[in-house]
Amino acid sequence: MIGLVGYNIGYSFSPIIHNYLGYDYEIFDLDASEFDEFMLMRNFKAINVTIPYKEAVIPYLDELHSSAKELGVVNTVVNKDGYLIGYNTDTAGFDFALKYNQVEIKDKQVLILGTGATAESIKASLIKYAPSKIQMIGRTTPVNYTNLEPVSSSNIIINTSPIGVYPNTDQSLLDLSVFKHLETVIDVIYNPLNSLLISQAKALNIKAYGGLLMLVAQAVFAAEYFFDKNYDQNIIADTYHQVIKDKENIVLIGMPTSGKTSLGTILAETLNLKFYDVDQEIEKRAEMEIATIFAKYGETYFRQLEKEVILDLSKLHSVIIATGGGSVLDPANLDYLRMNGRLFLLDRSLANLKYSSDRPLNSSIEQLEKLYYERKDIYQKAADVIVDNNQSLAITLEKIIEVSNEDTNY
Repeated sequence: MIGLVGYNIGYSFSPIIHNYLGYDYEIFDLDASEFDEFMLMRNFKAINVTIPYKEAVIPYLDELHSSAKELGVVNTVVNKDGYLIGYNTDTAGFDFALKYNQVEIKDKQVLILGTGATAESIKASLIKYAPSKIQMIGRTTPVNYTNLEPVSSSNIIINTSPIGVYPNTDQSLLDLSVFKHLETVIDVIYNPLNSLLISQAKALNIKAYGGLLMLVAQAVFAAEYFFDKNYDQNIIADTYHQVIKDKENIVLIGMPTSGKTSLGTILAETLNLKFYDVDQEIEKRAEMEIATIFAKYGETYFRQLEKEVILDLSKLHSVIIATGGGSVLDPANLDYLRMNGRLFLLDRSLANLKYSSDRPLNSSIEQLEKLYYERKDIYQKAADVIVDNNQSLAITLEKIIEVSNEDTNY
């Protein structure tokens, strides 16, 4: 029996990663008393250990490997005929991600968000790269998230806190615009693929990397301890890209009548994925048609409903989402949609668009033209991929599937 031990960890990607590596892997979501019983029973071949037990597991162990001894932090335990040995593969996983992404640490000022076990592991890993300074802050440290001026010259920020992790994906610890010398942001969070912190960094043209690669790397290094064998390290990048492809959403944006719903429906059937239409979900939630929502409550109320629906849908993985025509006008919606999705603009010319009397903002040719010219640049700026949708649905479908299979950066 091999698996992950922690508390409130149903969001974990670890099972899919270890399954790719070729063996069964379970989740053991345990409270403190259950954790105590589990460790005393020793009825497992090997486990990974996560929040909140990376330090609490140590008294149950018979030996600490050198990778864990100095840190006092364990994330991997191997049962050798009843003899429990604790290891730490977090630092090796973090090292791999730094090198893979070519993050330069030497002579840089590094700010670590969080003061827990993961923060300590990463701090230990960073020291050998000779940064000019490493500072750790938390909610109750003298310098904290409410008085950032003393750390505003940081070049690299690394978030090790759980703020922003699923299901609370609309949270972020700080505003990156305070940091005028910031070059790189790293977040150990991997669910969502892009946290709000990572999304803001990318919007500011700052290099930013989520935690998925680190998670995959530490999993492979843990498997080496599980089975006492070496893996070809190419499997780390291969598994990382496969998980992204399996988890990433396809998000369709564009003008009303640009084909988002019809194409999304066909795309979902072709790829055997679930399809969600934002406008349809709003109508379900409000129990009335959009035209009625506008008539009774106005556009402001509609946009708030829209934001709530988009936030909920953005937490899903491996789905097709068709947005409303005005969804991308709110920057917060874009941040939410990019958490787990790649945005495809269905670019259809004005001549091929249609107005409709049942659409509150698009009920005449004059309104259609006004919307088109108001939103054209906004759509193009928001899109990760622009797809010409003036051709047949089959051609557009083929293009989206082709691009969705290409690697993207998380």
